Amino acid sequence: QQNIEDKISPVRLFAGTEIITAFGTVEKVRIHKKPGEDISPVIRKFIRSFSTKPEELDGLIDAYKELYDDRTFVSVAYGLANRNLQTNQINKIFGLAAYVDRFEDIFTPLDGHAYTPDEIEARLRPQTFGLWKGLGGQYAYTDTANAYLYCGKEFREYIGPHHIPYIYDRMLVQALLYQASLRLYDGNIAAETHDMLKREDFGSIRNQRRDFIRFTNQYWFHKITEQMQGKEIFKLQQQALGLAEHYEIIKDELERTDEYLQTEHEIRVAKLSDRLGKWGLGLAFTATFYTALPVLIELFKDPTVKPMWVELASWINLPVDVLKTAGLIVLLGAPICIWILIIKLGALAKQLSRKKHLVDSSPFASRSD
Repeated sequence: QQNIEDKISPVRLFAGTEIITAFGTVEKVRIHKKPGEDISPVIRKFIRSFSTKPEELDGLIDAYKELYDDRTFVSVAYGLANRNLQTNQINKIFGLAAYVDRFEDIFTPLDGHAYTPDEIEARLRPQTFGLWKGLGGQYAYTDTANAYLYCGKEFREYIGPHHIPYIYDRMLVQALLYQASLRLYDGNIAAETHDMLKREDFGSIRNQRRDFIRFTNQYWFHKITEQMQGKEIFKLQQQALGLAEHYEIIKDELERTDEYLQTEHEIRVAKLSDRLGKWGLGLAFTATFYTALPVLIELFKDPTVKPMWVELASWINLPVDVLKTAGLIVLLGAPICIWILIIKLGALAKQLSRKKHLVDSSPFASRSD
């Protein structure tokens, strides 16, 4: 649609004698039906140039489903040759650079800006690094571009050719890696949640949670330099990409998934405990019967034979009838005691299992920014 409205300039990539073009023709607006169907031929050429066997990448590119956006990210630096430009003129150039617009996109009623000037200033204020604005330097960090605008020798000899490509752009690549990783985990969690609810396969979603925790705790560095401007710029780069907000969304998804898993786990443990309670009494009586059978035989066998009870009574100095009564009480009470013990053990197992589940699934509370 932007191509139809002439908002996108044709792109030409000169690769030796080969010329690769994109946006050179106006096509009818349509919905893509296959993954990778409309990946830019320029992007395809760039991707293939990184491989020693580029022909093997074609199938992968055509089947690629994770194309989150059809725009590339821009990092651009403009060194102004004229220090005598008016502030209004510099602001016009700065706004175009920050939002990746062209001079053809400006409007006369907006005093030569692409958008309402007050809105541009208000939106760019929290996205701008202006430590050297008094010297003509303004840096903007948006969700689609890092734009550097400066006047003077320092920018031409040091900042432009060295600081930006070798420091600031490397920090940008790091931030873009975080963004791509968050998008990957977000998509994987959505897919695994579908499988979890459909097939009750809990292992995959647990693996995704484990991998996401490992990524955020081990590979996400919130501060990668002690340089004053480097720290501020990296913070602005991450802020512009919305990394913190995206992280909170995934964290919330995992926490709600964990609540579901915890509920399912408790239901299963409760069912197991109920089964133990129902069958425990019968098992206890059966076990006690077979254990007590030799004792009962000894109790009611031929009285002419000196029974075990008489020997035991004489040994502990108790009347035989008292000892027999106590033995019967123990035999009858043992199943009940065993049944109660089984119920208590089931409840204890449920409690310990819940505590372990909560400990294993709450790593976010201790995560440091």
